[in-house]
Amino acid sequence: MTIGKTIGRKVSLGVAFLLFCVGAAAQSVEFSAGAPQMVESGAAFRVEFTATTNSSDLVPSGFSGPDFTGLNVVAGPSESRGQSISIVNGSRSESHTYTYTYVVSASAEGRLTVGSATVTIGARTYTTKPLQIEVVAAGAAAQGQGGAGASSAQASGTIAKDDILVRIIPSRTSVYKGEPIRVQLKIYTRVDIAGLRNAKYPAFNGFWSQEISLNSAWEQETYNDKLYNSQVVREFLIFPQQSGTLSIEQFGLSVVARIVTQGRRQSIFDDFFGGGPSIQDIPLDLTAGPIPITVKDWPAGAPAGFQGAVGRFTLEGGPSQLDIPANSSANFDLKITGSGNLPLINAPTLEMPTSFEQYTVKTTDGYAVSGATITGNKTFSTPFIARAEGEYTLAPVEFVYFDPSDALYHTLRTPSYTLHIGADTGGGNAATGLVGGVNREDLKILSEDIRFIRLGDLNGKKIGSVFLWSWGYWLTLILILALFVCALIYLQKQIRLHNNKTLVRNRRAQKVALRRLKVAEKRMLAKDSAGFYDEMLKALWGYVSDKLNIPVAQLSRDNVREGLTAKGVDTELIDRYVAVIAECEYRQYAPSDKNQIGDVYNTAVELISKMESKI
Repeated sequence: MTIGKTIGRKVSLGVAFLLFCVGAAAQSVEFSAGAPQMVESGAAFRVEFTATTNSSDLVPSGFSGPDFTGLNVVAGPSESRGQSISIVNGSRSESHTYTYTYVVSASAEGRLTVGSATVTIGARTYTTKPLQIEVVAAGAAAQGQGGAGASSAQASGTIAKDDILVRIIPSRTSVYKGEPIRVQLKIYTRVDIAGLRNAKYPAFNGFWSQEISLNSAWEQETYNDKLYNSQVVREFLIFPQQSGTLSIEQFGLSVVARIVTQGRRQSIFDDFFGGGPSIQDIPLDLTAGPIPITVKDWPAGAPAGFQGAVGRFTLEGGPSQLDIPANSSANFDLKITGSGNLPLINAPTLEMPTSFEQYTVKTTDGYAVSGATITGNKTFSTPFIARAEGEYTLAPVEFVYFDPSDALYHTLRTPSYTLHIGADTGGGNAATGLVGGVNREDLKILSEDIRFIRLGDLNGKKIGSVFLWSWGYWLTLILILALFVCALIYLQKQIRLHNNKTLVRNRRAQKVALRRLKVAEKRMLAKDSAGFYDEMLKALWGYVSDKLNIPVAQLSRDNVREGLTAKGVDTELIDRYVAVIAECEYRQYAPSDKNQIGDVYNTAVELISKMESKI
């Protein structure tokens, strides 16, 4: 009876604990701060701190305001509450909002920081991130509704040169060959952006590059004494492969800036008859770079075993076992651990006795990007078979690397190992012809026995006629010469065709386009819409570039129409082709569903096929 009560009590406690965990996981709390990015000197604006929960039981308490150094608090904090409830398909959800509002003003121009605010919700204390605010002279910024500031573009209807810009930001510009550089491609803006498109990323010629996956969000950042919203577009880790001065090529990006201009308002009726705010989209082409990188060569006097490893590493390894039966397999494992150009490191040289058979090295990677380098390990496993019995000493394996921090070469060594090769436990000696004992390495097999040479008269007789100088001989010789002449003519024709680069590009245009379309199809199946449209644009522009013998950089829709018309392509087919290019450029940075992607792909394949039959 006591055992039953004990079990029941434990079950009850477990269920209660599980329900508590589920309830805690279902509760969601957010605490954030909001303020204009730019304000006018002397103008009042609002700074709001908002706590959002999904339960009426989670009520904030103990709110503590921030430090408003450099700002004048006109009013606040004032607290307001809001609640919303939604029911979708029988599922009920609710949201409770608690807002603490200050009205402040700034008397001096410059950059100010609004400190963090704290609030207690349940058993936890939540803290907001500090806010950066730029205070400009009166008239330099337009004050919008709800205290949201804007740049001078919203007041003038134009965009200044430094309102939107892109940058290439390398972690360093002077490195040794093989030393990693972290490169960020970043956009800065002081106005709203409606879309991004036509990104041209650097090719990183002279570098080995690896893209870093990121999930970056917009954040405030000061650049050239101005406050921007910034975001990392792409990020790479690059390793220079040659010394000298290399360049990170130009980075280009097309954006659509959206500004709200305030019309001249004379009465309340102006808002209904075109006198209120208007939205204007302005397309811009942004470029940055190139960025020169100084790559220093490795110092002279590198040890013989140096193969280009750069960084800081450790080495460990050895045979998987020391006692091995003859004709049995084992592994010699080497593990290099550290940070540097791990993906480019090759297996160190492993010397073994002549009676050992070595096989293909298996490489296992276990590294990841960490900061401005790659950290982890790389393992090289070499299978081998010991054929002869006895004791063998394996010499230490050396690994040499260059450390940029002290500009010195370092040599690492494994210990030497003695292997005991015993008798063949599988009874393989008789079958393989191997001889036991340590002298087996000295044994050489001279293939089969030497046959006895016959002496005396062979009584040979002449059979048939000699082929040399016969009719068959001359006929064969003439046939060979004729084939040689034909082959020479054919090769000369092929050389002339290959020298005609325009004709070669024209003939290979469809093959190159279909290859790119296959890559686009893989992107489509992987549901990578941005990658799909990028590959589609490469295929479409590349096809007409090859057919018209015009570099891609000089192509436009107008000269594509002119070139295809000159080739005899129908106007309707040309319009459809240009429309597909425009659709891909639009969809590259706009959401699209699976059916749209499939229609674009099928249409492109159909148009290229029809174009090929027309030209």
